[in-house]
Amino acid sequence: MKRYISSFCFCAVFICLGTWQVLAQEETDKVNIYGIASADYRVFGANRDAAIGSGAVSNTFNIQFNLFASGNIGSEWKYLAELYIQNDFRFQQGINSTSDYSQPLLHQLWIEWRPSDAFGLRFGEILLPFASFNSIHSRPNLYWFIERPFPYEEPASTDGIGEVRAEFGNLSASGVVRLGDDLKLDYVGYVGNTDRRILNGFDLSSTKTFGTRIAFRTDNITLGLSAATNLISDRDSVAQTNLTLLAGDIKGEFGNLNLIGEFIQAFENFEAIPRTTGFNIRNYQSGVVNQFAYLSLGYNFDEKWLAFAGFDFYRTNERGARFENNPALRATGGLNFRPADKVIVKAQASYHLASGTENPAYLSAALGCVVSF
Repeated sequence: MKRYISSFCFCAVFICLGTWQVLAQEETDKVNIYGIASADYRVFGANRDAAIGSGAVSNTFNIQFNLFASGNIGSEWKYLAELYIQNDFRFQQGINSTSDYSQPLLHQLWIEWRPSDAFGLRFGEILLPFASFNSIHSRPNLYWFIERPFPYEEPASTDGIGEVRAEFGNLSASGVVRLGDDLKLDYVGYVGNTDRRILNGFDLSSTKTFGTRIAFRTDNITLGLSAATNLISDRDSVAQTNLTLLAGDIKGEFGNLNLIGEFIQAFENFEAIPRTTGFNIRNYQSGVVNQFAYLSLGYNFDEKWLAFAGFDFYRTNERGARFENNPALRATGGLNFRPADKVIVKAQASYHLASGTENPAYLSAALGCVVSF
């Protein structure tokens, strides 16, 4: 609890300092306060207990709240702070108990120096631009779905698949380079600590991360390539792991048709060290591969209505893992309705395809609302 109080106080001081700076600057340097509130209710059909393999899945109500403060300090400096509150399936079922998801978290806090579009440095708690979707776990209005792609699903009310993404860093360099009249190159490189709370049953709270992403962008399509490495070891030398991530992503807008997709391949080396916490022999796995892919199409009928369809794929060759022999597959579809400029009502249905006797097919559905302010 002390961590959350101190984080909240730090954020408050940060905003106050920014406000003081604004009073000394021109009106263009004002602090911007904005946020997102979302809620959804999810139901599961027959065989729903197979969803995360523990029998703990139930129909559930999920809420999420994000509060942002951002602004400029002069012409070359800007900052952002984000508070994040979540009360969902993880909190209700006690999953991932190392973190109390009902408490406010200081999700992002960074300051950036950008002397030009081609180069800038950002320092703090940074949500990494790994692949395409990393920001959606805290930005539910960015895309049309409610149940997000497998590795990004928070709450873990579907399949609870993780360990195939980079999340946070502490220092990054980025910029935009113009390659032609209609072509731009976005680049970012980053280092720092990320948070891999649960890995093969261990609480590993300190992870060194470094990586990069480049993206070629035109007016209507973006193609991105990402690479990252997470070096993990816990404080008691119980286990050590390194995780290498490679990803490609695509975004496109073609008239009323929108396309988003992503592919990630993760190579994991895991070693449990003997004579610690009950281990008598060295437990080592090398070259474990996780693969994830997602593709979705959205069609805007007009400014108020959008229909979408998507497909998820996940597999692993990790020994004893639930999806070692049979991949997880999910087909989704739904509608978005925008009754007002900053309000979106969403409906989604998903069919989780059968993949072996341990993973029978089941249906899930969700109805939600997102409000921006």
